[in-house]
Amino acid sequence: MPGGATKAAIAVHCYESRMPDGSVLSFHYADYAGGVVGILDYDFKEKDGAHGSLDGRRQDDLISAVWTRTIEGTTERQEVLIRLEPDRAVKANGELTAGADGVLRLKDRSAATFNERFERVQCD
Repeated sequence: MPGGATKAAIAVHCYESRMPDGSVLSFHYADYAGGVVGILDYDFKEKDGAHGSLDGRRQDDLISAVWTRTIEGTTERQEVLIRLEPDRAVKANGELTAGADGVLRLKDRSAATFNERFERVQCD
């Protein structure tokens, strides 16, 4: 690079949830340009999955993002909340409602349940 500058590495954080049936749920993210970007994939063994990118913000240990996902050839956008813990990430689930902007949003964030666990793994 000109002037002896080096290219900065971006730290990627990787998490997975492996199910007994062979299904794999994965969540990867990086802090980038004041926000958070990442991937959230649900690769189910016996049924269609959901795959897509995340774009949002991180405040302390909480990521709030929009997941642009594809399910059975249809693209949808959904709000996701993910709490970061020392060795895992935990996604919130709750009732969704369509926002005026077309994004499926949690109807009541305070009623959302953090119950979908992803364990930290080595990034490939």
